[in-house]
Amino acid sequence: LELYEPFHLKDFQSVFSIIDSEAIGGVDFHTGGFPVQYGDRMSGVMDISVATPAGPAATEIEISTINARVLTQGMFDDGTGHYFVNARAWYPAAIVNAARDPTADVTTDYYDLLARIQHRLGRRSELSLNLLTAYDDLGYTEVAEDETQVVRAEYASYSAWFNLQTQWTPQLWSQTVLSAGRLTRQRTGVVDDVEDGRLDVEDDRSFEFAGLSQDWAIELSSRNILKAGFDVVRQEAVYDYVSSTTLRDPDSPTDPLPPTTEVDTHLDPEGTAYSVYVADRIQVVDPLVLELGLRWDRQTWIGDDQVSPRINILYSAGER
Repeated sequence: LELYEPFHLKDFQSVFSIIDSEAIGGVDFHTGGFPVQYGDRMSGVMDISVATPAGPAATEIEISTINARVLTQGMFDDGTGHYFVNARAWYPAAIVNAARDPTADVTTDYYDLLARIQHRLGRRSELSLNLLTAYDDLGYTEVAEDETQVVRAEYASYSAWFNLQTQWTPQLWSQTVLSAGRLTRQRTGVVDDVEDGRLDVEDDRSFEFAGLSQDWAIELSSRNILKAGFDVVRQEAVYDYVSSTTLRDPDSPTDPLPPTTEVDTHLDPEGTAYSVYVADRIQVVDPLVLELGLRWDRQTWIGDDQVSPRINILYSAGER
């Protein structure tokens, strides 16, 4: 599943991930020429897998002055099923406010939850249900004699997906992912200064998606693997932005306040993204692997499509 804006504190350089490192089973980082199954990207791809429990049931609880975490995992049904739940919370506002001017108040709380339940279906298939949610609540209030500032930002994201993996034969494998999610962003702000004027802003945004993807791989020989797949994602967004401004030009502080400037924008773009790919990976000689791929992408909201040939060469110089 592709993750959209998987960060906390988006207004502060997105410094924290919504995925706990304790929940990660492995990471593959592709820079530059990544394989053909990854499309519509620029600089790189980070492929993260969720940890799979391998032992008896266990629960960890951590509590501190600014954050808390709960992780529980285990197996059931004679080891054919697994569950994994990881929840985190940060609440540093108490410490921030204790060290700040008493005329100002800071709200800083953010949370995330990653849950997964997985079960084997027969001898060949494994089905998992995954849930990833995150929430940020940020605010700042300062009231002084000549100026009042009140700003608030709330972010929420919800993603859920089914993942079905099937080993049809020792040489043939497939993966099907059915997904849906929603992201919301609500920001409001008021700055009222006796000398410089007033600014009011309301910014509400939402984004929804639903997708279906499938990947196949078949081992034609010990030196040749053929890969193919497709992806269809329906996306809808809503943007509502309203602002009212009567701010004095800082370069002309003696001028009177200008007339009020109003901005009222409402957009609701929507569309579907399609992609299809095929690739053939061949081990030419023992240290040299060649992968030739071709990918097609289309985005209906701009009415454009792209054909992307890919050539990847991997040479192993030695054991190290």
